[in-house]
Amino acid sequence: MDKKVVLYQAFITFIGSGIGIFVYGATNSTLLALGGALVVAVGASLIMGQSYCAQHSGNLEPSTVKPKEVKKDTNVKELDPEQDMLGMAEELGFSAQQLVWGVSQYQNVLQRLGKLSDEISRNSEINASNIEEATAGVEEIASAATTVSQASQDSFSQCQTSTQIARKHHAQIEEVSQSMLNVVRVVQTAVRDIDDLNIASSKITDFVEKIRGIASQTNLLALNAAIEAARAGENGRGFAVVAEEVRKLAGESELTTKEIEDIVREITEKTAEVTRNMQEGNTELQTVEALAKSSADAINEIVNDVQGIEKNVNHLCNLAGNQRDTTEQMAKVIETIGHATVHIAGSTHTSLESVNGQEKNIEEIFGHAKSMLSTAEKMQRIASRYKQSDEIIFGVNPFVSPQVIKENYVPILEQAAKSIGCKARVIIVSDYDALGKAVEQKMVDVGWFSPFAYVSTKERADIIPIVTPIVNKATSYLGYIVVRNDSDIDSVNHMQGKRFGFVDKKSASGYVYPKALLVEQGKNPDTYFAETHFLGSHNRVIEEVLNGGIDAGATYSEAMDAARKAGIPVDRLRIISQTEPIPKDVIAASPGFDGEIVEKLRTAFESLSETQTQCSKTKINGFVKTNDSDYEVVRKASSLVQ
Repeated sequence: MDKKVVLYQAFITFIGSGIGIFVYGATNSTLLALGGALVVAVGASLIMGQSYCAQHSGNLEPSTVKPKEVKKDTNVKELDPEQDMLGMAEELGFSAQQLVWGVSQYQNVLQRLGKLSDEISRNSEINASNIEEATAGVEEIASAATTVSQASQDSFSQCQTSTQIARKHHAQIEEVSQSMLNVVRVVQTAVRDIDDLNIASSKITDFVEKIRGIASQTNLLALNAAIEAARAGENGRGFAVVAEEVRKLAGESELTTKEIEDIVREITEKTAEVTRNMQEGNTELQTVEALAKSSADAINEIVNDVQGIEKNVNHLCNLAGNQRDTTEQMAKVIETIGHATVHIAGSTHTSLESVNGQEKNIEEIFGHAKSMLSTAEKMQRIASRYKQSDEIIFGVNPFVSPQVIKENYVPILEQAAKSIGCKARVIIVSDYDALGKAVEQKMVDVGWFSPFAYVSTKERADIIPIVTPIVNKATSYLGYIVVRNDSDIDSVNHMQGKRFGFVDKKSASGYVYPKALLVEQGKNPDTYFAETHFLGSHNRVIEEVLNGGIDAGATYSEAMDAARKAGIPVDRLRIISQTEPIPKDVIAASPGFDGEIVEKLRTAFESLSETQTQCSKTKINGFVKTNDSDYEVVRKASSLVQ
């Protein structure tokens, strides 16, 4: 069978399978998927069959109807079928790579969605249980709030009663205070009266002294009169009698005066004692007066305080009532939330079952996509045999998404090939190792290698280094180990038992250098981490760290810049370790490739600059000649991880 027919059949099978997979993924209907694939396959067969018949009309029986002559346009270059198949293989390879990439991304999203759904389901169940407890607690609070409200009302009533009692006692104390003041005034008047009495007693004493003096003088005169009467003899006897009587009266007067003096002295002493007692009582009454006044003031303050307490308790009553009402409403709301949470848990569980089903579907689709990619690679391998002499097949490893490679890097390769009169055909291989194999098998003429992929391939085949890209004004870059900003990981020493993500075992910054960094610190990644993942690209490592799928990951500076440019929030990442400078990628030719073309390509790449449209979409500033010796540092690092 004609090889072109084989390629056409493979192409039809590829397209039909692809349509069938997408229909199945969208509808989950095997019947619709088979129908769609069949329709596309039949249609494509008819179209390509007509094309094939037209191209090989010389081998068919002539038609009975004479065709109308058509003037050939000499300005249009006819497309060679073999050359066209190479282009189709190139496009199919890209489409298959993009499909695998997209399905892989969707698979990751579904896995994260499944984890999130599972977490939501578990948390919803926990929340439902917690809400039941919260509802019971709120009901208790509501009951307590009711009790507090009632107690506040009782306290308010008691405060009102206390206010009334305080006001009543305040009036009584004011009356007592006034009575005390009256008593003080009476006592003070009595003290003054007794003082006057003491003065009068003093006057009586003086008067008694005068009487005593008169009695003494009278007694003396009576004595003198008796003496004179005795001298007078008989003539003075009557006078002597009178004198004797006068003397007796004087003696009685003296005795009476003495008695009066004793009585007055006793009265004076008693009065003095009463005066002292009254003065002491007056002092005490003055103290009582001050105390009564202070008590009245204190009672007045107590009345004011009780009135303030009454207002506060009244406010507390209102607050307690509001709290009771609010708590009852909260209990109702929480009960509603509890029912909603139970419903969410059920819905999430249903969603989780659906996601798990979709994961199985996407796994099946991913398997078909990988199968399609394998078919596309076979087609590329077959189609590469029909390469024209002016065509160069470039191979690129998937360091970013196929779409980005096609939009940003393929134009650079096309420009370099065009400048030496050649046409670039670009194949995006499935992984880092596949590029080396494609170059070894001469399916690819020139490969765009990562540093370690170059070193690894160079060990097996004598590939020819051509140029190295200058990125961000440098021919080297830095490898990073990154974590999220909210991670508790501060250094490599804190990563034990964590989940770590590498890119690919042939990636320098995504595996070799970070592993060498760990090994140099005495840490074996195979046992140091709880989980180790190989995610295939730097983009996926960055996304998985951001999404929490892994705790830390290995990437490099330019991947971070590209992710930032693509809108990925790399500012939420933190660098905890970085490698020594790593040489940039190598563009190298397959063993035995035409040396003259190699030199022309080197010159063509070196002539490219960042001012040209092809380079402006990337961080590439240009290209420089590279030597194999520049990658000895990569070989040294790789020796540590063997």
